[in-house]
Amino acid sequence: TKLVIMIERFLAKRSKALVSVGSQVCDDLLAAGIGTSDQYVVIPPGISLGPIPNATTSRATLGISSEVTTITFLGRITGIKRPDRFAQVALQVAANNPKVHFLIVGSGDLADSLKAQLSKINSQVSFLGWRSDVENILSATDILLLTSDNEGTPISAIQAGMTGIPTVSTNVGSVSEVIKDGISGVLTSLDVSELANAVQSLISDPALRNRLGESAKVDMNARYGVARLVNDYQKLYLA
Repeated sequence: TKLVIMIERFLAKRSKALVSVGSQVCDDLLAAGIGTSDQYVVIPPGISLGPIPNATTSRATLGISSEVTTITFLGRITGIKRPDRFAQVALQVAANNPKVHFLIVGSGDLADSLKAQLSKINSQVSFLGWRSDVENILSATDILLLTSDNEGTPISAIQAGMTGIPTVSTNVGSVSEVIKDGISGVLTSLDVSELANAVQSLISDPALRNRLGESAKVDMNARYGVARLVNDYQKLYLA
């Protein structure tokens, strides 16, 4: 980490502009002594998704019943993402909801540890490994759950929102710049019970889940489309 920071400080001194994916990320970089505030331009990601399959078809291909509520972990299974916290939330939620199913999509050094933690509810969990068919995964998902200690700009939350899926997430890093609490998802502290209660509220209230999902779809597509990204970079290079 020290080496990366040293290199970035060196490059920043020789750069006209520094692009950050979010305001919080910009603040973190400045705190690390990388660049100056007048160099930074915030340009959020631009995301493009392919056609979204039918939910019933997607669930069938993944071997998941159409009668369960699916909660998805999508990303690297590594320390910063806190898969251990995800497991604790999953165990609490599953204790009260026999008709929930957890999709673990991704790989990483803590995958085996996560499997061991979730062994008590093994029948309610599918470990799918790293997948390129994110549209298929999202089509089969009801709620995206992020339990990270830190996030830059959570791409998975943007992708989920674009397909009408609300996200429950810890309020860390630049997450609050992406997810509008109570409008396009639910933000919580790092507390496991608070996360579990937020997930439970969306499981027990499908109308609320749908409302948040529809709001996320409108918002994410407007703010994180590819056309907006291209326009932002064009403005930067022509400035």
